[in-house]
Amino acid sequence: ESRGQTPEALAAYLRSGEPEARWRAARLLEAQNRVQEALAIYQELAKGSARVADDAALRCYLLLSRQGRILEANAFKNRLPPAFLWLLGEEPLPLLVPDPRDDLPDAVALAEAFVARFPKHGREWAQIVLEMALSRASPAEALAIGEWYARHGDWRQAFAIGVRVLAQLPCPRAYRLAYPRAWEESVRRWTSAYNVDPLLVWAVMREESGFLASAVSRSGACGLMQLLPSTACWIAEDKLRIPYQEDLLFDPDYNVRLGTWYLRHLLDQFGGDVVWAVAAYNGGPGNLRRWTAGLRDPLDLPAALNSTETREYLVKVLNAWLIYRWLCR
Repeated sequence: ESRGQTPEALAAYLRSGEPEARWRAARLLEAQNRVQEALAIYQELAKGSARVADDAALRCYLLLSRQGRILEANAFKNRLPPAFLWLLGEEPLPLLVPDPRDDLPDAVALAEAFVARFPKHGREWAQIVLEMALSRASPAEALAIGEWYARHGDWRQAFAIGVRVLAQLPCPRAYRLAYPRAWEESVRRWTSAYNVDPLLVWAVMREESGFLASAVSRSGACGLMQLLPSTACWIAEDKLRIPYQEDLLFDPDYNVRLGTWYLRHLLDQFGGDVVWAVAAYNGGPGNLRRWTAGLRDPLDLPAALNSTETREYLVKVLNAWLIYRWLCR
């Protein structure tokens, strides 16, 4: 396909049983205006569990709607993630259960005592006690332990506990742990300076690093907002005129500053559109322009992203952003 041998690529994709190959077959068929053949493949994929299922469900909804087949389209609308529903003009609310009664395990009080009485090693001892308690904690007890970590600024651990509890008990306290306002002072400072939605910064941070300030990806991206050193150096030295050292990318305030500036830069490049800026943050602005050349309907953007990683990233960040919006109402 990359060499322009479209007929041969299409034939190979159609012979394959791999969902990604089937997706590419449907995309090529749609580009050739063989919509019904493409639609049959999208329907097959949408009913499966592969990574392309959400994208295929959106294609089914859009193509069927454009054909006036609204009842059939709505059957696929029910399969769409919140991000895609928001693209369609809706903003679904999360499913909720009530918060459990407070259940403060003894380990939390002991952890507080260690931190208060032993400034040098108390935090380390507190974490040992809490990890032991967490291994046998109920959801209510786990929430209390996670909230202890949040109070003490251990956002990575608080987030991990929140995600764990959320899978069992989707209550407001679990959502607040799983979607924390981490390093709030830095985020507020730099989003105000660069006119970026702080909720978007937290959503990007959540999906990029899971709030691990020391994170390094396989491609060498560093820190909370997973900046490549080359991009970070360009932002710091050429754009912000501030000193740059790679080690600084592991400083939360410095990383948030550069990452927030870069989001603003991408928003400016794409007319302030959050969806396009998020896609460009992962896929690169040059790739995004190439993938979307000739795109007419913004709703077709997800399918135009010629990278499974970028399509998944877009959905994850938008889903997180929508939950942050709901939490901050």
